[in-house]
Amino acid sequence: MSIASYLLVALLATAPAAVVANDGYEQPAILLLIALALAFAAIRATPPEIALAKQTLKRFILAILAPIVWMIVQIIPSPVSALANPIWAAAAIALNAPSLSGHISINPSATLHSLVWFLAVITLIVSTVIVTKDRRRAELILLASTAAATLAALAPLLARADQLPGMAPFHGASSKVALAALLAALANGAIIAMAIERHLNHCDAIFSVSAPRLLQMLLGICGVAVSAGVIAACGQIQLLSLAGLGFALMLFVAVVRRLGLRPWLATILATILFGAAGAGLAGSAATTDLLRLAESSTNESFAIAQRALLGSPWLGNGVGSFSEVSRVYQNHGTSETITAPSTAISLAIEWGRPAPLVLAALSLQLFFFSLRGAISRGRDSFFASLAAAGILCTLCASFGDPGLLTPAVQILLAVMIGLGISQCAGRTKSV
Repeated sequence: MSIASYLLVALLATAPAAVVANDGYEQPAILLLIALALAFAAIRATPPEIALAKQTLKRFILAILAPIVWMIVQIIPSPVSALANPIWAAAAIALNAPSLSGHISINPSATLHSLVWFLAVITLIVSTVIVTKDRRRAELILLASTAAATLAALAPLLARADQLPGMAPFHGASSKVALAALLAALANGAIIAMAIERHLNHCDAIFSVSAPRLLQMLLGICGVAVSAGVIAACGQIQLLSLAGLGFALMLFVAVVRRLGLRPWLATILATILFGAAGAGLAGSAATTDLLRLAESSTNESFAIAQRALLGSPWLGNGVGSFSEVSRVYQNHGTSETITAPSTAISLAIEWGRPAPLVLAALSLQLFFFSLRGAISRGRDSFFASLAAAGILCTLCASFGDPGLLTPAVQILLAVMIGLGISQCAGRTKSV
């Protein structure tokens, strides 16, 4: 295996530790691992692999460049005072500094930090795309990401093992743990699909399963059961429904492939089925208002987010500025750090009001690409179907859960997306 593969495995190994440490790990070390992974991947990759990766990633140039450009616009001084956040005009009056330049972001340094982290996540996806073009390396990264996601979901519960018998659903780190468990459940489902696919392609007897494949299937089943138990223990029952939606998508891809439906017909059918499912989920909510969708959060967090969302300008307060914004609306003397009730609310406050819809549009582009790749792929379709299921489930979860804001969850999802993109097309038409 290449050095880049081992660097990606080492990076995935940091996810459980990051969850246990409440993301109190040193991000420079993570950034260094990501940069080294890309460097070694580019060095060891063949020209055809790099050319294929560039051609594939060109499809998502808007999704890559739009957030980068917008964060830069938020950081630089605004040439038009009307575009700057009103807090800068108030600061200029208070400090008697008429020449004080205004920005869209109320905390340009936090926005710059977010820009660096976004570039790191994109770099991680690109590294994974290059590294996992080889099927063996792809299987290694899938196993490593599955183990990392499962351990990340289990770590906080294992830390409280003495309280498990009578433990009520906890909320301290429940959001990121539950979303990690959701990704773990989907990844374990992909492991089961991989074992079944490998068995069917290497053995004529359906009921004669080799010991390694049987072990993979059993571990995958146990992983799914454990992940579902973690989600239930976190009190995030709605994520169980999303996990079911992800499994249904993966099963749909497998059935379509076995029936031999044409990719375009299968994609249209999938769009209708899962569009109807999404409409049903949306219809079950009282309203599509972001705050209503996240009303299961704590009362204090909900109230602060409500005031912050109503008081935020359309252009946002700057990426990474939610903690500063929340302090403005906290009660006097309160020093507790407030977490956004959902990822969508955080986006609307930091990036601007249209941001959740833009996120949904860009995510759906990536989802349909992965879905079509999974349907048209050969025996390795489970890689792309895992990416499609992960994108769909996290997109739905982002409107009612803040777990996607967690760096550890972002790392896990980025690797799964890169793995799916790289395996959307085989080296030959028969693969």
